[in-house]
Amino acid sequence: MSCGLPGRVDSLGPQHRTRAGASVELRYSTVCGAAWGRIWHARVGDAVEISAPGERARRAVVRDVADTAVYRFTAMIGEPDRAKLRVCFVPGSGGGGRECFGP
Repeated sequence: MSCGLPGRVDSLGPQHRTRAGASVELRYSTVCGAAWGRIWHARVGDAVEISAPGERARRAVVRDVADTAVYRFTAMIGEPDRAKLRVCFVPGSGGGGRECFGP
């Protein structure tokens, strides 16, 4: 559906740099009526998770070294109440605690 193309997607709130050095962002496409999370500058084992009330959380894990050089995206949550969305950084082993952010 090309939801992430320029002009079809916006950040909901600022990009967040985690204590571990990874960056996470909450993304939303009004064209597609969907939200997702993304992570970059992460380490193998780190993950990003998006959640909304009444929806199953979606997660993307940085699985290997190749994943550390690209954006990793969660699956989308459709038609959510944007004000209640949460994006969380979930560190891999030895990475400290979970960090969550709203829009």
